[in-house]
Amino acid sequence: MTTKQLFVCSRKEIYRQLSFTLKEFDKQIDVTYFQRTAELETALEQEEICCLLILDSLVEKQSMFDLAKKIKSEKPSINILMLVPSDTTKDELIEIISTKVVCGVLLIPFTSQQVETYVARLCDIVKEEPDNPLLMKKSQTIKKHIF
Repeated sequence: MTTKQLFVCSRKEIYRQLSFTLKEFDKQIDVTYFQRTAELETALEQEEICCLLILDSLVEKQSMFDLAKKIKSEKPSINILMLVPSDTTKDELIEIISTKVVCGVLLIPFTSQQVETYVARLCDIVKEEPDNPLLMKKSQTIKKHIF
């Protein structure tokens, strides 16, 4: 199984929260973290392929939406998930979503389940669920142990 590349450009506190969630996909994705947009742009210029870019809108003083537009125009195959603060207005959210530059928007604070759902969907990853005997249907059987 090949690992997929995921880029994260965010503030440290957001990355810490994301890193715990992304451990669920440990063998399926390889996460590269960028603190500055210049580092991210350099990596993208070097033809590095990534299935998902998680972009924090508050990482630097410049507009991250303009950066997302630039990245999407240069690399249309990259899926971008934008993290925006909860005080973002409804009009701004509609503008971000309607341009179809980003594949999804998460309001900060977000849950780990929301991140897992986006990562699985945008990177085409099937999460393996552990067998839980309490959730099994009657027709399913638990592995038999021979003693």
